[in-house]
Amino acid sequence: MIIFGPNYNPMRYFFALIISTLTINTYAITHQVHGRLKDASTKEVIEFATIVVSTNENDSVVTSLITDSRGEFVFNIEPGQYHMDIRFLGYKTIHQRISVESQNLYLNTILMEIDDNKLQAVNITASSYTEQFDRSVQTVTKDFKAGTNNVNDLLSKIRGISIDPLDNSIRVDNEENVLLLVDGVKKEQAYIKKLPPDRVSRIEVSRNPTGRYISEGYSSVINIILKKNFSGYNIYLEEQSFYSLDQSNGDDVLFKNMASIDLTYSIKKVNVYGSYAHTKSNTNVTVENLKQLGEEGLVKEPITEPNSIRDGLSHNWVLGTDLFLTPSQSLSLETNIIHSPISKNSTNRSYNNILNVNDGKEIFESALLNEQSENTWYSQLAYRYKISENNRVELDYAYNINESKQRNLYTETTGNEMNQRLNTRRNASIFDVNFNHQFNKTYALDVGYKNVYRSYKYNYLSLTGEKSTETNKDIRNLLYAYLSYTPKGKVKAKAGFALEQNILKTAGQTNYNNSVQPYLSINYKQSKKLSITLNINSQSEYPYASQINPNELTIDRFTHEVGNPYLNYSTSYTSSLDFKLFKNKLSIEPFYSYTNNFISKTGELEDDYFLYSYSNLDKHESYGVKMSTKLSLIPKKMFFNLTASYNNDRTEYGNHNNSIKDYNINSNVLFLSGRHKTLYALMFKKMNAKKIQAHGYFNNDNDYLGCIVKQPFFKGKMAVTFLYILPVEWGVSYSMEDYFEYDTYKDHTTTRVGLLKNLFMAKISFSIDKGNEVKSIDKKDFKEKKQTKGFF
Repeated sequence: MIIFGPNYNPMRYFFALIISTLTINTYAITHQVHGRLKDASTKEVIEFATIVVSTNENDSVVTSLITDSRGEFVFNIEPGQYHMDIRFLGYKTIHQRISVESQNLYLNTILMEIDDNKLQAVNITASSYTEQFDRSVQTVTKDFKAGTNNVNDLLSKIRGISIDPLDNSIRVDNEENVLLLVDGVKKEQAYIKKLPPDRVSRIEVSRNPTGRYISEGYSSVINIILKKNFSGYNIYLEEQSFYSLDQSNGDDVLFKNMASIDLTYSIKKVNVYGSYAHTKSNTNVTVENLKQLGEEGLVKEPITEPNSIRDGLSHNWVLGTDLFLTPSQSLSLETNIIHSPISKNSTNRSYNNILNVNDGKEIFESALLNEQSENTWYSQLAYRYKISENNRVELDYAYNINESKQRNLYTETTGNEMNQRLNTRRNASIFDVNFNHQFNKTYALDVGYKNVYRSYKYNYLSLTGEKSTETNKDIRNLLYAYLSYTPKGKVKAKAGFALEQNILKTAGQTNYNNSVQPYLSINYKQSKKLSITLNINSQSEYPYASQINPNELTIDRFTHEVGNPYLNYSTSYTSSLDFKLFKNKLSIEPFYSYTNNFISKTGELEDDYFLYSYSNLDKHESYGVKMSTKLSLIPKKMFFNLTASYNNDRTEYGNHNNSIKDYNINSNVLFLSGRHKTLYALMFKKMNAKKIQAHGYFNNDNDYLGCIVKQPFFKGKMAVTFLYILPVEWGVSYSMEDYFEYDTYKDHTTTRVGLLKNLFMAKISFSIDKGNEVKSIDKKDFKEKKQTKGFF
């Protein structure tokens, strides 16, 4: 017990405590120990070997670490005598004594010998992938990089991740809303996908993101960790073209062309990068439409096939830099500009119409021309500060300006004509601050705040030629806190919550919406063959600009569409039980999701047409199971990847109930030839599943069976890839549907995408790079340790 007397001065004791702490730290002198590992026979460096340093007295572990991409390691330690154990799968363990005296120590190059007995008993490639408590980590080893020439290729090798070769989109467990980061910083997504594999140290995949990511509705976050202190440059060029071999795309053989160039230059504490991408598309498909409004009906048949002609052109520029101010502070700046001219982005649909009305039948031709343009300027600033070993601060600020134009021109051979225009300008800013504190090796706290401000301005030209202006403001505030519990035992946990507020101002009215979003994750690792994780998570989905647009647009005689400016954001709550089996080779995850404000297309009957709109439903629930697996059929050569899911969805809106059942399959078999490094792949994709709405469903994805051949040249600097989608019918669907039924109104649209059959892709990429990882250690400060000899 401590008793304070009448002369107790708290400040005196406070300063005495600080002085004593500084005194203790002064005497805790440490020195650096540096070494390098190489293969004894090939003299190649050994990366990612484990170094464990323990004391001589009681063999307690002092520190543990792994070697970097150059086979080097360095650690700080107090003077004394130590044991150092060096282990790497397939090699004999090295036991070495080291003596740290009064200066830094530079060891001789340590040579490791292969252990033939261990090589026959284990699969070396499996050691680079680990499942941690809240994420999976893939270390990018030499074997893992085989046959790859960018980040996209690396991602396609990880269990549960699939890359669509048609548009380079990424899915995790068949969910498409995936965010890519570089060292925890958000960057332009296309640029990240083309980073060279030699720059990447490891890849972290978080399937249940928390904090700042839940308000954006991301299902997964992939963090690309780059090698530190890299100096050099990289130039990456890519040309990708798609061709319709059987003229399913009409007179245009070229379906899509994408060309890009990416440049990165790193020197000392500065990294500068830039890119330009050019995308030209000409997508021609066949669309037919059947509508029923009371006793009247409208059949819209294609005049010619294809009858939906869509042209697209976009330019994308990126310029960014990373400044490493100090070893613990970094600053990242990026600007992204997107330009899509209105003269080059249009969709023209023509129909032969059969209108059945009470007084007879009317036949006429119609055409709907929709022209669109987009100009976007996006800039962001990211600051990272590692205050100490236990405290980190992250600051992000982004500003976005988006201007879009839309023109609708509807014409009929009867003489009817309707012309409408809508210009939208959106300003948005995002501010995000996150603080992480590590209490000890067991407990950690993650707290943060995020603010999103968006303003919309609509300039509308109606059918009567009247001009009107509407403005909306959308303000979001997110506050979150999470506590992690990660002891050395079999059970680990993370729990917390987020408070989200949305303020929507429109038409002189202000709406406030609040939600509490809990989070809980408990992991039990029974053994290397079985791990079980209970997840309870939540996320938000905000409406698109078109869904809150208050201006009415005409589609045809029977149909108009208008947004709902009072639409609220949707918060969903998901619980799942993830079983990871057979050393993480198989994942089975049953799930259940619920929300009472799901955003869906709805509408109402007017006098002589149906007006589409959007609403928050009373209830939406989904349950099912997800599965993913990655099997090595032939070590280092042949792999099988499968991601599948089954879901049963149900909605309630007023007195109307709707239910949908469907499934997804995304699988491939990869074979990498050892001699020429040729990659062969057979892909089966069944992703065109139905997505539920209040009064129907829609599906807008693709099914196909395709094969890929990829051949590298010039030691991997150049790669040529060919894709051919087989003209098969079994098990795949080449049509997308949109079905809607409300009271006496029915609408069924079918889009046939037969151009996918006999589709051929040719892609060529070329990379020019030079550089290496520069160590921050000055070897002249080290004394090479040599064995001492006696006088004789």
